[in-house]
Amino acid sequence: MRHSSVSRPFRSRLLRKLVRNTPLNDGYTLALDIGGRRFVTPVIDGLANEGPDPAMAELLGKVLPMLEDSFLDIGANVGQTLLAMRAAAPDMPYVGLEPNISCAAYMRTLVRRNGLSGTLVVPVALMERACILQMSQYSASEIDPSATLVADFRPEKAVAGTLHVPAFPWAEIEPLMEGRRFGFIKIDVEGAELEVLREIAPLLRSSRPWLAIEILPAYSADYANRLPRQEAIEAILKDASYEILRIKRDVSQGLSHLEHLDTIGIHDVVADSDYLMVPSEAMGRLSVLPMKPAGTATRAA
Repeated sequence: MRHSSVSRPFRSRLLRKLVRNTPLNDGYTLALDIGGRRFVTPVIDGLANEGPDPAMAELLGKVLPMLEDSFLDIGANVGQTLLAMRAAAPDMPYVGLEPNISCAAYMRTLVRRNGLSGTLVVPVALMERACILQMSQYSASEIDPSATLVADFRPEKAVAGTLHVPAFPWAEIEPLMEGRRFGFIKIDVEGAELEVLREIAPLLRSSRPWLAIEILPAYSADYANRLPRQEAIEAILKDASYEILRIKRDVSQGLSHLEHLDTIGIHDVVADSDYLMVPSEAMGRLSVLPMKPAGTATRAA
């Protein structure tokens, strides 16, 4: 089965507009084909799951069949990654953490409509203490994927709205897991990666999961908030003996190759924000994926 194919019904601007303006409650669905597996995506008050990132779908299609245990999705949004991992590993148990209540409610419907058993969605953020946090949104969408819990993370953008969401440390969330071990963890939390990694650091040592993390560019050395946080992330990974691999895309946004890095460094390419972090002892298993050393030129297609 090929997992690189992600057929999305939303490429037409007109169709996108129609979906956004469809005030239906779970009665209307569209089809998604991911890696040869058919899913349905409900349209609820104009909100819909548009399918996973093609490069991530292909990556999971190659990696997950090699791994055991469960999948932890931190920052699940409306289940894009859930569908990609179920296309790749239909029987792998899934846990998703998503503090935006609109996204979490949508995911419950998505799970029910697709009959996705072994799926747990927890409507909380993973942070270092139990509290109520303010989430800044940068668009009018209730499921804004750029929303962040980190103050001033996007100083160049105007805040369009705010939500208040519950946050808990891993020690208070873990009892819900009933002793699960995690073989793969995806982290997409719009700037809060450092807090999440600090919380799951014990898992990195005990379970040795593979990690997929979005780390947005630092842009420059004087970009006030990002570079120190990025360096702290790298220190956690180094201490836990993890290797850093940047996910590179081809012209169709599919997976081109992985670029092995010594450090993330300073860059300004948003397309280079996704990383696969692999335990050092597991690097030999990457033969299923195309690899290139950092700095290797790629010939244009």
